[in-house]
Amino acid sequence: AVVLRTCSFTSMEEAGWKQRLCMALCSPPIPRLQFDSRTPLAARELPHIEKGAIVLVVLGLARGYFNATGALQDFMGGGTDAFAGMLAFLGTTNCCAANGSLLIMFLVWATVNAVFFDLILNFCGNLAHLSIYCDSPWRTKLFIADNTIILLNVALQLWLVVRSKAVLDDVMPGWMNTITHGTPIQQTTAAAGVQQPLLAQPGMSSLRPQPPSTGGTGSHKPFAGSGQRLGTSGARTDDRAKRAEAAANAAQRRMDQVT
Repeated sequence: AVVLRTCSFTSMEEAGWKQRLCMALCSPPIPRLQFDSRTPLAARELPHIEKGAIVLVVLGLARGYFNATGALQDFMGGGTDAFAGMLAFLGTTNCCAANGSLLIMFLVWATVNAVFFDLILNFCGNLAHLSIYCDSPWRTKLFIADNTIILLNVALQLWLVVRSKAVLDDVMPGWMNTITHGTPIQQTTAAAGVQQPLLAQPGMSSLRPQPPSTGGTGSHKPFAGSGQRLGTSGARTDDRAKRAEAAANAAQRRMDQVT
């Protein structure tokens, strides 16, 4: 019985490091974020996002087929739509325990792909060169079908982007700061209605001016005198100055006598 338990534990340990290695190799090159999908909004929206991602993958593959058959020469042959759908699907299935990171990647990629790649480069570029792609009846049909799918993919991706952002804002309120800096947004005093000044006011300095020392002469000269120690009174300072002056005069008289 002991041997069987040891073998079972060893097999579980081997499966554990293999799973961790696979997750490390397949995880995206950004901070790995995972959220709990048991919130009401996430439980309601994630199934819709998953279905939309599957439709987006199918439409992207259809675009790739039309481009390969009719030589339509779209950007990446429509593969950018399929890639966006794959990111959304992997995010909804919590692949590599990084559903938050994958949805953020989909959010960025789908926005750029829908607006720039699909709408500007592909659709507007195709309309500007109609005579090139409509040179035969069968190629014209493929061209019309391809551009129709482009418009459907643009609308679908933007719809999925809005839904994904709503989920991320609900389950990870500080996801923008977390994905860029690695730390969530911290509560500051500004959130409580207390505003800290950007620059300190003239009367708010932490350095307080020290009162001038009261000497016998009434005026302070820097680097003058015999050197004062902290904590000594003005009378002691005057006595030391007089003794030093007397010693200097005695030394001068001795020098005069010698000469």
